[in-house]
Amino acid sequence: MRKPYPLSWVIVAAAVAAWGGATEAVAATKVNKAAMLFIGPVNDGGWNTANYEGLMQAKEKLKLDVVFSEAVQLPDVESTVRDFAARGYELLLGNSFAFGDGVNRAAAAYPKANFAILTGIGKTAPNVSSYFPLINEAAFLAGALAGMVSKTGKIGAVGAQEIPTLVFQLEGFKLGAKHVRPDIKIFDIYTGSYSDVAKGKEAALAQINQGADVILHVANETGRGVIQACQEKNVYAIGSGADQNRLAPETVLTSLMYNQGRLIEMAVADIEKGTFGNKVIKLGLADNAVRIAPFHGLEGQVPAEAKARLEQIRRDIIAGKIKVAEVTKRTN
Repeated sequence: MRKPYPLSWVIVAAAVAAWGGATEAVAATKVNKAAMLFIGPVNDGGWNTANYEGLMQAKEKLKLDVVFSEAVQLPDVESTVRDFAARGYELLLGNSFAFGDGVNRAAAAYPKANFAILTGIGKTAPNVSSYFPLINEAAFLAGALAGMVSKTGKIGAVGAQEIPTLVFQLEGFKLGAKHVRPDIKIFDIYTGSYSDVAKGKEAALAQINQGADVILHVANETGRGVIQACQEKNVYAIGSGADQNRLAPETVLTSLMYNQGRLIEMAVADIEKGTFGNKVIKLGLADNAVRIAPFHGLEGQVPAEAKARLEQIRRDIIAGKIKVAEVTKRTN
């Protein structure tokens, strides 16, 4: 279901430039061309890969002409977006809440173009919308799975930076684990880096040494170190962004996954209906916007009763019987 995001949910790290002007959405228009900015390399095997795959999915399904720019630095966001807008791209997409300032400044200069942020919450405008995937719902499922398969009663989570959009995921993981196993011990740490594999490995080894036998990462390239540590110590890892089982088939039990193509399709539909702009839309399991990856070769390692309970939890979240809290501050 599509629900406007409560604007009282403040993300300080994603604060964007103030907007002045009209409040009407831009006029309906046909979308033929879309351009996307990525915060990192599209082959990172995680968040950026998931967004790239979503862009390609939308390209194929909607017959769009698409271009992209990867590993865009924040000082270059506005100029990059302006360049695409000047070249006639009707939809400009960004896959980081941190792009907010640059996107809003560019949007003010190109009022007939449409600008969408595919994560995080920032200030919207007549031609700016945010489509926010409720990945905390998938994290809740992953946490429930971890809680059910852990033999030690101890699990871990490694994040890159302690910012609301990442805390949101680790806290969802904690809530899911405690839902099925209230007395479970959960270790969490933020490395401060998205690209330091060694730090990820060090953080995971510290948790493993304390008894954790299932560890989630939400850390992009740093997460590869988490998976390496889990592989070496023969414990389960849970990936993020894309299905990371291929990185370590006997180690990565599942992954938090996004369907970013669904968000892009929705943005295009809103533009073509004339309903785009001045809104933040959040989408979760019920909208096929997020999910957890299949178990692949580890299918037989997950007990049947755990699978059945996990499926019931998924259905209960979709039905609204379980409401996954949107926690953006780290808890103990």
